[in-house]
Amino acid sequence: MINYVNFDTVTFGFGGEFLLEEVNFRIDESERIGLIGRNGMGKTTLLKLILGDINPEGGVISRQKDLRIAYLPQEVPGTISGSIIEVVSLGLKDMTFDWPSEEIEWRSHLQVEKILSRMQLDANEKFETLSTGMKRRVLLAKGLVSDPQLLLLDEPTNHLDIQSIIWLED
Repeated sequence: MINYVNFDTVTFGFGGEFLLEEVNFRIDESERIGLIGRNGMGKTTLLKLILGDINPEGGVISRQKDLRIAYLPQEVPGTISGSIIEVVSLGLKDMTFDWPSEEIEWRSHLQVEKILSRMQLDANEKFETLSTGMKRRVLLAKGLVSDPQLLLLDEPTNHLDIQSIIWLED
């Protein structure tokens, strides 16, 4: 079994009480983990530590080399614009491929088209005109297009319609 992320005595806080104090855990390949807690208890902070957006005050967080992580934040960023296909394609922006260089463009396009089809998204629709639920669906597609090994979903069902929630659960 492959170990994706490992927390070794990780401590983190925002100047007052610690949100996490000497936490030890790991995330292995093929695990599905749900994190439940009240608002303000540190769920988003934990995801940002896993992602590497913030660093712990103590302890060590190690990640598998070249781990592909996709993150769906709670809130839809207000700075995103363009067609759905342009937004979803951004999920491939920083990826490295094992494909021959002459195949990268068409394989990337094929991957984007496959995700758009599975999520029933209109490639040419403008992101900024969508409802919040549809924007989250597009952002989920943007994360999935990179075929992540680890998918971090922060409040994943917020603003999603029933059909999208059922699809996500499957």
